[in-house]
Amino acid sequence: MYLTDSSPNVAGLNEGGTPFSQPSASLFRTPMTGQLGAPDPVLPPRCASLVVTVPATYQELENKVKGWIATCVMSRTPSRGAPIHREIALVTNNPSLVKLWNTALKNIAGQTVKIMAQYKWRMGGVDSIDFSMPTITVTEPMEVTARPMPVSWDDFVRRAFDLLKRQKQLGQDFGPYITRRLACLLPKLRDPNFDDRYVDHATIVRRYNWITKADPNWNHIIMHARAYLNRARNPRSSDQFVLLLLRSLDAAIWGAIQYLDELYVREEINRKPGLVVVKDWVADQQKKPNNTYGSCFNGSI
Repeated sequence: MYLTDSSPNVAGLNEGGTPFSQPSASLFRTPMTGQLGAPDPVLPPRCASLVVTVPATYQELENKVKGWIATCVMSRTPSRGAPIHREIALVTNNPSLVKLWNTALKNIAGQTVKIMAQYKWRMGGVDSIDFSMPTITVTEPMEVTARPMPVSWDDFVRRAFDLLKRQKQLGQDFGPYITRRLACLLPKLRDPNFDDRYVDHATIVRRYNWITKADPNWNHIIMHARAYLNRARNPRSSDQFVLLLLRSLDAAIWGAIQYLDELYVREEINRKPGLVVVKDWVADQQKKPNNTYGSCFNGSI
């Protein structure tokens, strides 16, 4: 069992009510299964796409998409019961949305993108949704010449500490818990003997069905903090980009701890022996010094 902080530390981003253009009919008109010849319902234009600022974590993205889809699908109300919100079943761990996050969005937090939805109908209702994106433009860092040499870890850590101190002046507010965890981790990354491995939150969610006791998928779910922050060592990286990478790193590490904790508390983890192996590895790391978990992500920071 881990010691975790239940307070939300990563604030959501305001989407600003960006207007949407009229989508093509193909976004709404797909063959219906179960009622041959009957036309599919026509949804409002807002249901075709959402312009969103990419958040730091998959869970934040999923919550934004749920809020959007909730305005497009009707909840089903059982007899003498509370309404069943269809957006929960349609969006939670949606394979196409998870794939978008892992292949395109997780490393461009702060960028503005358009997410498109294609609705699949069955018996007059939405049976499933496929999410996609037209194109992605990454604007940070922008390089048209040879890549410059990265700054040293000593210089990067000094800059990162300065940015953490000035985060509110730069329009960011990580809160005390995220700030303390990062302030603990950053100087340790200068030590080549420091074990910077961590379990990535989005990856264990995406590979949930493939993580087994015999094969916990270590090659996929284990990441390295130094490798993740290497892009921030580019001397051309903006202050905002460095802060976004720092916050995303904390969300990846701490989010996995909270996710495993939640499964443990609900006793769901016992149905997935592979995740038990992952949880036990994290718990063992928390007991040891000189690694990501034992030093800074053990619940005491």
